[in-house]
Amino acid sequence: MSEEYNEGGDDVGYVDDGSTTIGSSGKQEEFSHTRLVMSALRKCQEAGAQEKRAGWVQSKIDRMGNSNIVKVYPDTRKEFISCVKTALLIMRADFTQTDEYKKPAEDVWKRIQDLSKSIDEKEKEVLINEKFAWGNMIKARFDSLTKSGIYQITGKIALPELREEMINFQDDVYGEILAELHTLIKEIGFYAETEYTA
Repeated sequence: MSEEYNEGGDDVGYVDDGSTTIGSSGKQEEFSHTRLVMSALRKCQEAGAQEKRAGWVQSKIDRMGNSNIVKVYPDTRKEFISCVKTALLIMRADFTQTDEYKKPAEDVWKRIQDLSKSIDEKEKEVLINEKFAWGNMIKARFDSLTKSGIYQITGKIALPELREEMINFQDDVYGEILAELHTLIKEIGFYAETEYTA
């Protein structure tokens, strides 16, 4: 583009040389992979330090009898899992780009893959339990579940107690994956020294 574009007050400006500047001052900043990894891991630690609880919605009944949502409390376990998945995606290239530290990186990556496979195996086990539970469910429980909008869906975990079991298992496994990412950082040690610019 031949002129600077900054409509709507956003912090990204497009300049005529094809580069993107960050910040309204027009000063170009360098991309730092090290800072990105540090930020992602900080988010993981903050999410992991919170009390692990299921999310819920607080609602209030008005004078007309309508239910209004007052506040939504997020599931902190799912937030932690998402943070670790994001950190893993950011660091994924680091498992293959390090010639000098290839062996430690491969060992950590293998352990992470094994942990990921354990989640898949647990999900298969829970799906078998779900199918059995729906097949042997008493009518009163079935009616209660369907009345609240919970139905058996092939390949999905619908029963609340089994969904909670799966989320708790994933939370534990992703905690171990985060520990493996920290192990990678310690063994490779290049985050403290190297910054990548783009």
